[in-house]
Amino acid sequence: MSDEIPEVAALRAAVSVSPENVPLRAHLAATLLKYGQAAEAVTEYREALRLAGDDSALKIGLAQAYDRLGK
Repeated sequence: MSDEIPEVAALRAAVSVSPENVPLRAHLAATLLKYGQAAEAVTEYREALRLAGDDSALKIGLAQAYDRLGK
């Protein structure tokens, strides 16, 4: 049995079905950050930026995740 937070698990499942859905991936990243999983949030924000291009909200989220990691 997984100890993953149900909200995160549901979002991961949704992203696996629709991996190029940028708003969904951004929501996953923000949720990961909310639950203290900053390193995983960085991965999701970076992928969302790769898909979306120049998006200031995603850049801010990525910066917040890096800040939580002390980078």
